Amino acid sequence: QLLDEVARQQEQLQLARGILGLGLWELNLDTRQLSLSAEAAAIFGLPAETGARPLQDLLDLVHPEDRDRVARSITVLQRELTLQFRVVVSDGTTRWIENRATVVTERSLMIGLSLDVTQRVLTEQALVRSEKLAAVGRLAASIAHEINNPLAGLVNLIYIAERSTDLAQIHDLLRTAAHELARVSHVARQSLAFYRDSNVAVRFNLSATLREAVHLFRKQIQ
Repeated sequence: QLLDEVARQQEQLQLARGILGLGLWELNLDTRQLSLSAEAAAIFGLPAETGARPLQDLLDLVHPEDRDRVARSITVLQRELTLQFRVVVSDGTTRWIENRATVVTERSLMIGLSLDVTQRVLTEQALVRSEKLAAVGRLAASIAHEINNPLAGLVNLIYIAERSTDLAQIHDLLRTAAHELARVSHVARQSLAFYRDSNVAVRFNLSATLREAVHLFRKQIQ
């Protein structure tokens, strides 16, 4: 009866792993040999072979940008490990894998579960891009408002100057118009700064940048 109960629980566990897409693996910390369940092998794009294989076989599949981080996380032993990284499978496609593991010190084992989270990561990235586009739209509306105000003022100033015969008043109107043009030019330069893409780190004045940002959004803030 005990053996039947153990077999039944094993079947249930196997079924649950299959439904959830979880792959089970064990890493011998002394020999660096890795044992993968059939589900784990499928997640990593490896053949479902029985027996252990060198850990390096798996590390070779890890995306080059993530490989050092994955190797370090295994070398620096922690009681609990949660790690997300990319693997490049045999057909050249990239998958995002989430791993959760625990170390069994007395047996010198790391036991873990792997899950293919590619679709979730792609969805999150799409949401981030969508939010960025929405932010750009709000920013464009704010910039348009900032440009429209001085332009409307310029139209009025020119209208009055054209009909004035007082040179002092005309000079005063032109000075005000020049100030409004400077505002438009300043906003335009700020807008170009958002467009320019630079991979070179530069020094900047944080307080001045914050003041410009607050000035740009002062209407909304008020």
